[in-house]
Amino acid sequence: MSLSLKHLDSIVKSGFPFWTFCTELNKAGGKSAQKATRLFSTLLAGVEAQFREFRPRSEAQTNAVHFVSALEGVTVLANSLKNPALIEMESDQLLSWIRSL
Repeated sequence: MSLSLKHLDSIVKSGFPFWTFCTELNKAGGKSAQKATRLFSTLLAGVEAQFREFRPRSEAQTNAVHFVSALEGVTVLANSLKNPALIEMESDQLLSWIRSL
């Protein structure tokens, strides 16, 4: 059930630059941090909207947070350990979880 992942080598090498950039901006604080927070909020809202297509509204936010957190976490692990198989493994787990919902 392996998921085809574009740019896997780049992700393992660099992580997700968007998320890393937002994290660094939030460390600095100020207006840039507020804008970075809006970027993440927009991402999370978009994922939540997708979950609302087939899940009760009361569960959609929890599902979205889990999904985005899993992607972020495995990206950090794969980048730190230089192991693309971790992303493939977590992607398969996420697909199985979503199909079970």
